[in-house]
Amino acid sequence: MANKGLDIYGWCIMTSHVHMIIGTHKDKLENIMRDMKRHTSERLRDCIKTHSQESRREWIVWMMERAGQKNSNNIGFQLWRQDNHPLVFE
Repeated sequence: MANKGLDIYGWCIMTSHVHMIIGTHKDKLENIMRDMKRHTSERLRDCIKTHSQESRREWIVWMMERAGQKNSNNIGFQLWRQDNHPLVFE
């Protein structure tokens, strides 16, 4: 993300979502978020599919594929929600 100009000031990974304090000095923030969601969802899907010790593998992949079928903006699967809840700090 460095080549996009993403500045990460803080983050917290929760069980069902992520909080981030970020900024940008290059690309538009919405473009960065789009690309980050695409990259991380593809990597996480691949890791889940190939991790032999993940006991919920089939269920998780099924849930992602089902969510992707319900949303015409996706091709095959969906991990992240399509919306964001940004707050501006000044």
